[in-house]
Amino acid sequence: MIHIDRHYEEIEHLVYKYRSIMPFSTMTRIKGYEIKHAYFTLYPGGTLVIAKGYSCDGASGPTMDDDSNIHAGFAHDALYQLLRIGKLSQTDSDFNRNRKLADLTFLDQLKADGMGWFRRWYYYKAVRWFGKAHAMHRN
Repeated sequence: MIHIDRHYEEIEHLVYKYRSIMPFSTMTRIKGYEIKHAYFTLYPGGTLVIAKGYSCDGASGPTMDDDSNIHAGFAHDALYQLLRIGKLSQTDSDFNRNRKLADLTFLDQLKADGMGWFRRWYYYKAVRWFGKAHAMHRN
């Protein structure tokens, strides 16, 4: 998974809190897609590469950002962005399956980055319970 290095910086922005300052990659549970975006690429084997300059808002909700969740937030935001723009959600079945895989990837990365089991569990439950609206397709 991701090694804890500072691949990001905090930024002052109305929407985003962090920006990647160098490319980094992580393994996702989403396989079989090759999608190139200006700020990230998802490869068929499940590797997600976040490019320099990608911005995210970190973990949403009543959370405390730290090194155990920021990288997971980058990957989760990128995967949800792919769901929103329809690249991972051609059908309702694709949407539901890939959203769950994105959320499980988030859980995997929280663990890999050292988050304790209870905090990791409620972060995961929060994205499962409240994340759907943020992943829904938008024009």
